[in-house]
Amino acid sequence: MTDNRDSIIQILDIDRTLAANVPFSPLSDGEIRVWFIPTDHPGLLKQTGVLSEDEQKKAAGYKNPSVKMCYEIGHTALRLLLARCQNTAPESLSFVYGPKGKPALSDSNGVHFNISHSGDWIALAVSQTPVGVDIEYARDTRKTDSIVRRFFHPQEAEHYRTLSPEEQRRFFYERWTAREAALKALGIGLTVEINEFLVERCPDRPLLRIAGGPPGSERLLLTGFDCPKGYVGCCAWFEGAAQKKM
Repeated sequence: MTDNRDSIIQILDIDRTLAANVPFSPLSDGEIRVWFIPTDHPGLLKQTGVLSEDEQKKAAGYKNPSVKMCYEIGHTALRLLLARCQNTAPESLSFVYGPKGKPALSDSNGVHFNISHSGDWIALAVSQTPVGVDIEYARDTRKTDSIVRRFFHPQEAEHYRTLSPEEQRRFFYERWTAREAALKALGIGLTVEINEFLVERCPDRPLLRIAGGPPGSERLLLTGFDCPKGYVGCCAWFEGAAQKKM
């Protein structure tokens, strides 16, 4: 699934990207940039003043301190990264929200983003095409059999049953993150019956695609990417945009 990750997905270091003395190269066609941010990143926690009043109020509403910190760090990083992309001040950015709550820049200038969180890590993806990203902590103890039966397409569930336990684990997280990333790219979230569409491999390239999914999903391409140890990730984007580097 990830043979092409070096040509499409660019994994970048958050501290280096945000360093004041490091030039920020403009986004190019066919590129998806991904950053991993620890949920307790001390440097970002000191910069939460860039958050809007509404974001600060939302953060203050979280009763769990770790959840509050994760929100503050994730959205601070998002503002700082998008500000570098837009060559503007992070405080000046404003957002609009789609019908199902997917955020976007009010004045995108062709910059699209998505955010995901699992365990100790936040993933941020930025691209010139609408993008979805999902990461999951691959727990060995997760009861994947019942999830596959309920939420995967019958063809996937049948294939899953033929695999060894370790292969089942890999298959589950590959296809689960692909589903999440696809729905996030479409901006619809978990509002459809996700067992009614099939995640399958493209016949002519090392990518995944969606068959029988919601409108627009037939144009999606998906690929995994390198993650911190113990995590699995996937990005989804629309065909004709990010495959130009392949």
